[in-house]
Order: sequence, then structure tokens, then C-alpha cells
Amino acid sequence: MGHKKRRNKLSSDSRDKIPVENTAASEAARLEEGGALVEPPDRPVKRKTGRRPRWLRRLLWVCAIVIAVVVVLRIVLWLSLPWILNKTMAQCGLEARYERLHLSLLTGDAELWHLVLVPTDANTPLTDVEYCRAEISLTTLLTQRLVVPRIEIDGMDVSMTRAQDGSFPQLRTLLAVLRKRSDGAQDADTEAVPVSESPGEIDLMPPLKIDALRVQHVQVHFRDESVAPVFETRLDLNVALSDLRSDKRKTRFQVILSSPPVLDQLLVEGIGSTDGRDLLADVKVALQGLHLAAVDEYLANLGVIPDAKNIGYTCDVSVRVQGIRAMEPKDVEPLVEQPLAPGELAALRSPPKLQVHLESKNATMTIDGMEHFSLEDAVVDANLSEPGAVHVRKIQVHKGAFHAWRRSTGVLSVGGLQFVSRPQQRPTVKKNAAEVADSGDRESQNVSRSTGESSVPWSLDGVEVHDVRLVLHDESVSPPS
Repeated sequence: MGHKKRRNKLSSDSRDKIPVENTAASEAARLEEGGALVEPPDRPVKRKTGRRPRWLRRLLWVCAIVIAVVVVLRIVLWLSLPWILNKTMAQCGLEARYERLHLSLLTGDAELWHLVLVPTDANTPLTDVEYCRAEISLTTLLTQRLVVPRIEIDGMDVSMTRAQDGSFPQLRTLLAVLRKRSDGAQDADTEAVPVSESPGEIDLMPPLKIDALRVQHVQVHFRDESVAPVFETRLDLNVALSDLRSDKRKTRFQVILSSPPVLDQLLVEGIGSTDGRDLLADVKVALQGLHLAAVDEYLANLGVIPDAKNIGYTCDVSVRVQGIRAMEPKDVEPLVEQPLAPGELAALRSPPKLQVHLESKNATMTIDGMEHFSLEDAVVDANLSEPGAVHVRKIQVHKGAFHAWRRSTGVLSVGGLQFVSRPQQRPTVKKNAAEVADSGDRESQNVSRSTGESSVPWSLDGVEVHDVRLVLHDESVSPPS
């Protein structure tokens, strides 16, 4: 029995040693190539599952959803742009038509070819835009508002006709809509502002933001049938505007205008900035080749006859406009001993004003190659109140020369214009009795408007002139002096 127990004990010890040896061998097999732990080939390899594939799938889903939303919004833009365009133009009495629309789903740029604006009460097109490209904002478009941070127009034809009665048939509906909006806004402001409310401040910030505006090759065809003979001319216009209402850069603008045979070129360019209550602008003006003889029919009705063939003018202008806040009730009450009623307190308040400062430097006018006018410095300070009154505080003129001519006929000529008496009657066209009655009523209305409340009240404190020469050339005597 003792021998059998020892044999069983040895066999159990040998069985216990085998796993230890196998374990040591397996650990040695797993430690290979620089101590890296490697699983033996006879065991199944268990791989650890991390979170990276799951997050990767989520990221792919998010990207797919974003792309789908962008595509849907672009499609909504493509479908709703014609409707919004027609709705916007209909409010101004115009109808929009175009031949082709191209919309980029990635950038949101919209391109229109041959965009035509036609008045609703006429069949003659008002504007024909050959090519127009604009960047459309999706966030504002979904609120039924069309906002374009960047717009480019290349090739635009505008037709304007002035009828015999002096009206513009193509703008009749548009002017009526604008007049109605202006009257409604004034009535709303009158009803909305209570007596006890303090006046607000004047905000000089532009109402819209434009990163870039380019208008090239614009032609305005103008025909005036109210004069005899009928006057026709063409106006060529190029406009460039950048960084309007920008927080980083100043606003830059340039306008190039020409109208043969009246005007060769007018260039207006400059930079400006505003912070809401203070507006600053530096402008350069250059006029070349003004031929007033082409519009002598207009000037004859004013008692003016052109006396020059070619007029040129250049100057540098600095403009500063400041909004002056109205007087508050707390500023008024300490000035009186007894408390005032709301109506009396409102009467003491001063409305908000605009303080305008204009300064012109190095102004020069040449007529037929000769210098007729030169002014080194001129300053105008004025206040514009809310009711429309103009108060000019001072006008300063410093260091200049003016030339005037008295022609052999005794007529005074200044700035290339001869001032004569106005004609008794304008050249008119035969009319029937009804048209004569309508014209008489219209003229009486115009006279009443000119002498009524529509006149702008103005006042002037003083004028200062320093070191200015006035040269008179008299050709009516012999020898001329």
C-alpha cells in the first residue's frame, strides 16, 4: 500500500510539472523579436475591439447629412429664386424675365442671362441686363429676403423717355409706389413716436452690406419729347463699389460717366468710412469735355446761352457728416424752475440734426483751354434738421481767382454761360382743349407747390472771403479792358 501511494504521488507530481514546463515554453515562444509578446500559433487570437471604427462611421453619417442638407438648400434656392425675384420686382411695379439661370450648388453663385425688367403698365422694357452674376445668401433667402454680398453686371441697357407733358411713362408706376411708401413711412413715424418718448439718434450706417459691386458697360438711352427739336442722347456708366459697411477696410467707390455729345467723361472716385454717427469721405472729381451747346434748348428756357465749346473742372473734396443727438429731458428739466407739462417739455426738445462739413481744395475750371476759375480752399459748415431746414453757419473762401467777360453785345458771361432774359413762351405742340385744360391744371399745381410748404427753409450766418481776385474782361469798349 505504501509503494502504491508513493507511485501515485510521483505520477501526480509529474502531471503537475508538465503544465509548468508547457507554460514556460509558451512564454518563451511569445517573447520574440525584441521582447514583443506574441501569442502561440496553436491558440486562437483574441483581437481587442476599439471605438475608432464606430466614431468613423458616425463621422461619415454626419458628413453625409451635411452634404444632403446643403444640396437640398441649393435646390430650394434654385426653385425659389425666380419666385422671390418676381415678388420683389412686383412691389416696384416691374416684371422680371430672363432667358437662362445657372446656379452653383457648391458656391451659391447665381448667373442670369438677358434679365429684362418690364413695367406692369407698359410693354416697353425698362432695363435689359445682358449678364448678371450674384452671390446669394441662403439664410436670408429662406426668410423671403434677397441679399447679395457680391454682384457683377456686364452689359446693361436702360431706356428712358420723357413725354411731351414732362412725365416719364415708364417710371409712372415705380414713382407712385415709392411716393406711397414714403408717405406711409412718414405717417407711421408720426403716429409711432409719442410725446413723452425721447428722440432717437441719427444712424449713418449704410442699410445694407456689399462686399463688391461691379457694373460695367451700362448704356442709358434718353429721349426728351418735351422740347423742339426732340433731344436724344446716350449715357455710358461704369460703377465700382467695394467693402461697403466693412469692419476691416474702408469703402472704396468709383463712378465713370460719359454722355456724347454732351459730356466726354466725368470721374468721381474716393474712399469713405462710418461708425454710425460719424461719416468721413475723401472724393476726387475730374470733369473733361463738357459741351453745353448740345443742350442749348434746355438752357434757353432758363435764360442761359452757352458761350463755351469745351469746359473742364477738377477738385478734391472732403466730406464729414456727424449725427447730433437730440436734447434729452434730463438736459432740459434742470434749466427751468417749475416742472413742465409733457407738451411743453416736448416743445423745448431740439430734433436730431446732421452737421455737414464740406471742404474743397485745388478747384480749377478751364474753358476752351483757358483758366477761368481757381480756388485753393473753400469750407462750408451747415446743419440739417429733421424737418428739412438748412442752416448754413459759415462759408469760407480762401485764395482764388474768378474771371468774367462782358461781351461786345453787353451780355455778361461767367463760367462759359451768357445770362440773358428768359423767353416769353416755350416751343409747344398743338393740343386740343382737354389737353390744354389738363396742362393748365398741372402748371397751377406746380406753381402752388413751388410757393407752398414744399420749399426748404434755409438761413445763412455769414460769408468770409480772403485773398480772392475778381477779374472782369470788358469787350464792349475799344480797346478791350
